[in-house]
Amino acid sequence: MTDTNDPAPTAEKLVTLDGIEGLKVGREEYLNELNCLRPLFMGMRQIATMIKNQEAAFERALGPKVKMMSYGGTSTAEKELLDTIACFFHWFGTSVCNFARLVGFIKGLKDTHYSRTDLRDATKFKAITKCVDAYVGRIKELEPVLVWRNKVFAHFAATAPYKEDNIATLDMSVIFPVSFDGRYVVGGMTMTRKDSSGTHTSQLPRWSITEVFEALEPRFWPGQKFQKSKSTPDSDEQIAIAAYYLWENEGRPHGRDKNHWFAAIEETSSL
Repeated sequence: MTDTNDPAPTAEKLVTLDGIEGLKVGREEYLNELNCLRPLFMGMRQIATMIKNQEAAFERALGPKVKMMSYGGTSTAEKELLDTIACFFHWFGTSVCNFARLVGFIKGLKDTHYSRTDLRDATKFKAITKCVDAYVGRIKELEPVLVWRNKVFAHFAATAPYKEDNIATLDMSVIFPVSFDGRYVVGGMTMTRKDSSGTHTSQLPRWSITEVFEALEPRFWPGQKFQKSKSTPDSDEQIAIAAYYLWENEGRPHGRDKNHWFAAIEETSSL
């Protein structure tokens, strides 16, 4: 969402909702929808910024050449961090899909595929849904997120299975999803299961909050440069100092450097 000024001196200030498809709307005409989109954007940006800072800190802790897959964490601090990040994926995934659908709904109104009065006519509902679905389907960056939204975030597939869901997907929907491969991701692991019908592979693709947010910048928030939060530590020194004091307070134990480092990341990030 980006405010733009129309060159006509009396024109209403416009809001860019889709920089790729050139969707610009007036505030007054779509006030309710815009008031729904704004908090979604603010929340997603905050989540993406927090994740980006954690990714940078984790990368520094491990070294730039180290890529690891971690399920469940190896220290109390790391486990708590990963638990929070798992929730972030649920919130972000649901929010970004809702954001895209509402933008698609606005585009359908603006392109006169339907009108607001059609919301009072149940015979028009399928046409509205089809139009919005078509818009969201054009956003390739959302394809993996939509799968997770349908199979995990809206509900765990195991709790409401569809006939197209194989046993590997159903089992995978309730397994802790977060791993790290340079970014925090879900879908970093593929599961294989066998049943009477054969061998099946889970259908949950890999995606990253920060990758998706960055990829959607030109479309949904052009000009809103995605940067690390200034209030979050972005240097090794701050984390190292905090880790040192944690080590001191525990009596300088051996072999707990990684535990102290992750605890320090969590501690300094909350300042």
